[in-house]
Amino acid sequence: ERRTPQAPHRIEHRTSNSRNMRNQQALISLLLLQLHHAIWVSAFSTQSVDSHNLSNVINRKVTRTRAKVFLLQETKGSISSPSIVGERRAARDLIRTLVEEEKCYTTEAGAQAFADACATNVVYEDCYESQPFVGRTAVAQHLTTKAAARQNKGSVRVDKISDGDKACGFAWTWTSNEEEGLRGTTFVELNESKEIQYVREIPEPIYKPGDLTLELLKAVTKDAKPTEPSPFVVRVPKDANDLVKYLFNEVQGQDSKEAMVLFSDNIVYRDFNYEDVLRGKAEVKKLLTIS
Repeated sequence: ERRTPQAPHRIEHRTSNSRNMRNQQALISLLLLQLHHAIWVSAFSTQSVDSHNLSNVINRKVTRTRAKVFLLQETKGSISSPSIVGERRAARDLIRTLVEEEKCYTTEAGAQAFADACATNVVYEDCYESQPFVGRTAVAQHLTTKAAARQNKGSVRVDKISDGDKACGFAWTWTSNEEEGLRGTTFVELNESKEIQYVREIPEPIYKPGDLTLELLKAVTKDAKPTEPSPFVVRVPKDANDLVKYLFNEVQGQDSKEAMVLFSDNIVYRDFNYEDVLRGKAEVKKLLTIS
């Protein structure tokens, strides 16, 4: 006997010796399961946030508890839909296909292709929005709405992309003919089935304080009591993934000299608080020493 979890009307038939009757019960249960999934999706996947509301951008607080609730609601009775995931093994290849071939940011068909490549419990954090989009339906609605507004107004150029298999990050720029517009960075993570399970999209801020960022940091920390550096073991990271963890989790705030050892002499460092990139160790060190 199959039952639909938390279905509005549970159908229970406990006394039947007929195989046909059991088959009918199984069919009815399956139909209710699919209906139940549709109800949850329509009830909890709709998002209506004004992406141009700068106060939401500044005061953005992602409610993790709410995201978890949405995740549980979205996956009740979920059934995976066909996608292009099976054709792509690495995160890098999948993202290049979706952005450059499917045009997921500028066409509604491409936006739907991106959603189809997502897990049913995907979490998509657009840092211009006040809350994450949770579930395939919510992501599809968000991306298709944005794509419709951007259609025939330019395209996204992938400037840099990491070579990750399970996850990758890529830097992008909006372009229109010869002109360049908004820039940003996006991180994408896949699950074990090679479906997109997490996205964080970080567009550059509208206003760029530049060196005022350093002055602000100085003002904020001038009365702060210096803290004793925590001991850490100096080591050589084994790859890019390990390097990021080493810099942010172990070295940051402890030893700026050790951090600078890991930068190339001709480092190009983009901080979205600045209009132009920082070039060379001297400029990067100036930023990292203060921050």
